[in-house]
Amino acid sequence: MRRRILALLLAIVMCAALSLPAGAALFPTIVEKDGAYYLVDYDYETGEYEITYLYGHIHKFGNWVVTRMPTCTMTGQQYHTCLICRKTYWEDIPRLPHSWGGWTVTVETTDHSAGQRVHTCRVCGTSETETFYPQGTLKLYDFGEAVTELQKKLHEQGFLSSAYVDGQFGTHTKEAVENFQSTIHLTADGIAWPQTIDLLRHTFGEWTVTMEPTYYEPGIRSRTCSRCGFTETQAYGTTLRQGMYGDEVKQLQMRLLELGYAAGTPDGSYGDSTRRAVRSYQTDQGFQPDGVCWPGVWNALFKDEH
Repeated sequence: MRRRILALLLAIVMCAALSLPAGAALFPTIVEKDGAYYLVDYDYETGEYEITYLYGHIHKFGNWVVTRMPTCTMTGQQYHTCLICRKTYWEDIPRLPHSWGGWTVTVETTDHSAGQRVHTCRVCGTSETETFYPQGTLKLYDFGEAVTELQKKLHEQGFLSSAYVDGQFGTHTKEAVENFQSTIHLTADGIAWPQTIDLLRHTFGEWTVTMEPTYYEPGIRSRTCSRCGFTETQAYGTTLRQGMYGDEVKQLQMRLLELGYAAGTPDGSYGDSTRRAVRSYQTDQGFQPDGVCWPGVWNALFKDEH
């Protein structure tokens, strides 16, 4: 009975505050009285009000009182008290950061291994150790121009597809580094140490022909790095035909022009003029005049330069 009377009084007070007649207010609504909150609803059929208690007052806290100051090893504590109900709430204060001293190296780096270093908090004496790498080392998840240059070298030597020359040291680059390291008998850890990067810059000797080219088929030649013993093997003896383009086509055109054959402008594009010039050269050399620069034609053209 008392709750119904209170609900009615609250509703009347609310309606009066809105300058509306009782029963015309917008319901349901929330009414606050003495820090407590109530949901007031109006039944239009019976003309009665219904009230539901929601929760107590909104706290009005005083200032925080610190009972324990935080340090770099322990959280602090503080509390504040509601000025209305005197309820007290406690809270932890986050730890302070360590006041680290300088790093002391305990294990030096080499050109193929990481080092270790330690630093100590000036306040609490806590020590922290970390691994660090020699300058220039590249590893998984690194990115940037240095990674791109590494990937280009790996691609040039056949360890990495051009699709992964993207400046991102991902799993494909790591695998390529591992394969290169295995080839030259280094520890295959997939980290591009300064030693690994340096050895990618091979110092090759002269090419050695292991199989001579035929007229239609390229030959095979190899060369060895004097620094690491890595051997590079490749086919040699170029086949070029109409529709192709590039530096080798331009080199062919310039050579034909030097020998007096009308190969057209040396623009690197194997067109009709280049094809006709090759046919003329083949006829003069006793080759089948098909206009294709087979390995035998190429070698004959450049035999004086080898």
